[in-house]
Amino acid sequence: MLILIAATLSVYYTTLSFDFTNFDDTLLIHKNEKFLAEPGNILNAFTTDVFPAKKENDIFYRPLLTISFLSDYQLWGLQPKGYHLTNILLHAVAVVMFFLLIFQLVKQVATAFLSSLIFAIHPLLATAVAFIPGRNDSMLSIFIFGAFFFLIRFAERKRTWDAILHLIALTLALFSKESAVVVIPLFVIYIYFFQKALLKGKAFRALPAAWVLLLAAFFSLRKIALASPPDISFHPIKSFADNWFSIPDIAGKFFTLQDLKLIPIVPDMATWVGIAGLIILATLVAISNNRKMALFGLAWFVAFLLPPILFTNPAINYNYHYEHRTHTALLGIFILLISVFEGRHFPRVAKYILASALIAYFALTIWTGREHMATVKNEKTYLRTVTQQSPHCSIGWANYASLMYRENNFGEAETALKNAIEYNPENPDLYTTLAKIYLRQNKVSLAEETLNRLHNSPEVDSFAKFTNLSRFFIEIRDFGNAKTYLEKARELAPESRRVKILEQQLDQFLK
Repeated sequence: MLILIAATLSVYYTTLSFDFTNFDDTLLIHKNEKFLAEPGNILNAFTTDVFPAKKENDIFYRPLLTISFLSDYQLWGLQPKGYHLTNILLHAVAVVMFFLLIFQLVKQVATAFLSSLIFAIHPLLATAVAFIPGRNDSMLSIFIFGAFFFLIRFAERKRTWDAILHLIALTLALFSKESAVVVIPLFVIYIYFFQKALLKGKAFRALPAAWVLLLAAFFSLRKIALASPPDISFHPIKSFADNWFSIPDIAGKFFTLQDLKLIPIVPDMATWVGIAGLIILATLVAISNNRKMALFGLAWFVAFLLPPILFTNPAINYNYHYEHRTHTALLGIFILLISVFEGRHFPRVAKYILASALIAYFALTIWTGREHMATVKNEKTYLRTVTQQSPHCSIGWANYASLMYRENNFGEAETALKNAIEYNPENPDLYTTLAKIYLRQNKVSLAEETLNRLHNSPEVDSFAKFTNLSRFFIEIRDFGNAKTYLEKARELAPESRRVKILEQQLDQFLK
């Protein structure tokens, strides 16, 4: 395990010199500084949205992520080096837990070690380490792997302490990231496929009830913490039809090490990589020596990639399939690979070929990973890379425009925002931001034209349109128009939290 930790540190130590990207870490850290500065807020993290600075459209409930940032702030303030160090250490712990879990599954040190070494340095996971908010997925892996490890031990040893530790790890996983809920049906599948004897034992009977109670407690606390309904839509069939290709794309990236992106979206994915991934997954299942293990590995891989596929956020034009989200899912590919090689004997020549291929793969993995994580070293590099890798990603253009605006590069900011609107004409924020840029350059007629375009746009939701226009006019101190649009928004949703926030802001100025 020391070798695995050393390998992790040697690959990722350069991230200690990286800065913040101001992409999510702005909301999680900088704009949440007042909360993070108080150590007593550890308990309050369990009744607070992970993005409290947004003040509206609460979606994510991840108290342990908030606590991790609170702990970093106590030690480092706003110095990025400390946050990057925590990311490295969390990934190293996840690697250790991965090793323990694989060994518990197959009882082979060499298999566990080689799998863990690849897991430690694979470039698909580079952003989980180099991108500060990506630690969420390292944390999820630590606790999910831990919960699975102790479930296997409980199945084998029937000891109560293993069951208790399993439930503790599962609890921590849920409070790290909501997608942890998918692991419970996976545990059921594992027990049915590989530990059927456990189903007959008295020790197992309390476990499903504990899972149900745990989920009930988690969702109750989540409901308390999220002050307003999440601004996401659940249309699983349509969303899956639009985004399913991201699953084989991830598999293709794992094996080919190609087409790595900071914000992958389906229109900008390399088709051949996804097709290669689909073919490889199908081939591995077909040639597996242990079909049950192969299917379980495939189910694990798909299950942890499904949540961002099935839910849609109307504020963005395409679902984002961040590579750091594969952190926990990749366990499934390793289980699938193990099912292929388990019990299979190769002639000496084949062993030499496999060993040479593995060495080449390790070398390419390290080189590709260093290149990929270098794109996260600071805000400008990150955003420029996003616009180059994923030109259809409107949020990449919007954030790059914000950076150019802060640097007084209004021409480039204007171009970036026009690109953002082209790819996501339904987002009202883009229009009002472009209007601000025009006003900053005294291009009043263009600002008015942009606002009229927003006002008359059939593509933008009316409530979002009116609230954004009201907020825009509050910011430029045109309180008459601000009040007019606020009244229109109030007619559509009088109890909306967004309306109440705008009312408070307007009242403060009018007083």
